[in-house]
Amino acid sequence: MQQDARDRYLRDSTPLEVLIVSIRVVSSFLVVAAAASLASAGDLVISWSGASGVLPTERCWDHVNPRNAPPLALVDGSMVLGQTTNGGNCYLKHAFPPISFDDGAAIEASIKVDNSTWYAVSPFKRAGISLGMTDATGRWARLMIANDRLLLHTADQNWSDLTYLVNTTGAFHTYRIVYLGSTATVYMDGVQVLTDSVGTGAAAKNLAYLGDMTGLALSKTRTAYVQVEGVPVCSVADIDCSGTVDGVDLGLLIGSWGTALCEADLNEDGIVNGLDLAIMLGLWG
Repeated sequence: MQQDARDRYLRDSTPLEVLIVSIRVVSSFLVVAAAASLASAGDLVISWSGASGVLPTERCWDHVNPRNAPPLALVDGSMVLGQTTNGGNCYLKHAFPPISFDDGAAIEASIKVDNSTWYAVSPFKRAGISLGMTDATGRWARLMIANDRLLLHTADQNWSDLTYLVNTTGAFHTYRIVYLGSTATVYMDGVQVLTDSVGTGAAAKNLAYLGDMTGLALSKTRTAYVQVEGVPVCSVADIDCSGTVDGVDLGLLIGSWGTALCEADLNEDGIVNGLDLAIMLGLWG
């Protein structure tokens, strides 16, 4: 029945209505997805903008350093990242409350590569498109996707990082990194292709990211969805994700007054003000 409802939704909706971002709880996981999907009870559903040049509106995903790339756009139900120019990068990042890979986490994306360059000059290897996560202790691993290979990136000077040769161009493929303790495992279209120890010492903690983070030239991809698992689920007004909307959250909101800080901009109108305070008071306790 649920599949029938989804089929009716996809049949009767416009492309813009079909392309939604849904945040849904699956067991103990938070899934952040940008894909054609049908909301169910408890889902938070927000839409991508269909206008070229307008950033996606999914909560607290930041578009980083887009100056050397065209604006984000929607094409045939997927988000276009790039094409970047030499020396530029273009990616999305999302901060979340502290997590530990000891508890398990994952990031998955459906990506079509139009072009993703590859760079290999000792001691560095780089590919244009990446996705990955970091935890509260600074453990990290990143999947780098080039036209003809995948790289499990776990060190900045990463000449010895594991590589899997495969043609990634011309079609959407599902890429997934599963983090468990000190191990990261990569799956492509459901098949395990790489596994290695995670890196350590990341300065930016508790982040998910997707896009061109290397500054390589000419990278361009289309992404149908991204989902992040193993992240705490919090009330919109529980800014510190403590499980209670209280004075700590109020202090964070007041401290962000007049800014566009997404965690405190509870109604997502671009400014922290009295409307957000009203939402917080309504969810107090």
